[in-house]
Amino acid sequence: MLKICTKKLKYLHLKGNSILKKEYRAGIYLRISKENMHENNSIKAQREITTKYARDNGYKIIKEYEDNGYSGILNSRPGLNEMIIDITRGLINMVIVKDLSRLTRDKNKTGWYTEIFFPDNDIRFISVTEFIDSGERYQIDDTIALRGIANQYYIADISKKIRSNKKAMKENGKYVEFFVPYGYKKKEEDIHEVIIDKKVENIVKLIFDMYIEGNSCYKIATYLNNKNVISPSTYLKMKNESKEWSKETVNSILSNQFYCGDMIMNRYNTNYITKVCKRNKDNLIIKENAHPAIISKIKYTKVQEIKNSKIVQQKEKHDYLLKSLLYCGHCKLKYQYRIEKSANKKDYLYNSSRF
Repeated sequence: MLKICTKKLKYLHLKGNSILKKEYRAGIYLRISKENMHENNSIKAQREITTKYARDNGYKIIKEYEDNGYSGILNSRPGLNEMIIDITRGLINMVIVKDLSRLTRDKNKTGWYTEIFFPDNDIRFISVTEFIDSGERYQIDDTIALRGIANQYYIADISKKIRSNKKAMKENGKYVEFFVPYGYKKKEEDIHEVIIDKKVENIVKLIFDMYIEGNSCYKIATYLNNKNVISPSTYLKMKNESKEWSKETVNSILSNQFYCGDMIMNRYNTNYITKVCKRNKDNLIIKENAHPAIISKIKYTKVQEIKNSKIVQQKEKHDYLLKSLLYCGHCKLKYQYRIEKSANKKDYLYNSSRF
């Protein structure tokens, strides 16, 4: 058997006088985002379209890769990452998608996949509904770049619409976040309206009262744990739940203006393309009396005054005379400066960290 090793003809080999085409091992990639749960674009619909295409053209499907609820702008997705690993290992040599936007909505990534990664790994790429097929020579038509730009524009446009819609709803006093603060719950008839959760309302009141009485956040958390009170993250069934109360959790409740009936808007800026959320310290919008209050404004203000009075000023730093100059004669480590206090005197010492 004579093999032809030229780069463009890898898919061919000669056996006698016959030419046999390359045997393809296909992987189908399926993706849908949370914002685009349309029936015609569902995982089920994508699976039917891609598998039918593979079956009609005689391509054997080796594996299926799925990302349910992931944005196409994200570079890292579980199913996509798995497919990339399998490509580099040679498990598959063909990728079939319903359309290019399933693979990515990033115009730069579109070019990287179709012009660099797939050709370098001898991957034949097929987008069924867009009639895109890189062919056996792994060449992509230039119009695919235009599709990449259109896909990125689509998600940027969706991002602006979501942000604008959320802003309008917040200005009208509507609650648009997924989780509600501990002590509240969403109304069954209207998920954009919050009401007081009577089951844990008294816990919130207790925390504020105990703090005003002089208890620290740590003592309050310890008290709640000793009383076997379910932690907020466990109660709200959050993903990264903590089974115990902590001083940080107590402090966040004491600092949250939501409990006196006010809604703070524009606190975070969320990029719906990259899914990155950043804290916004400026241009906060406060809508007063947006929902029922658990704590009075007088009590909330008093707690903030107590908290502010307990802020410890940062200790003054000193550059000591022999800093970084003394070393231990035994272990060769630097001497560290420390102060030892007793009832009658204060000693200033240099010692090695080993002893």
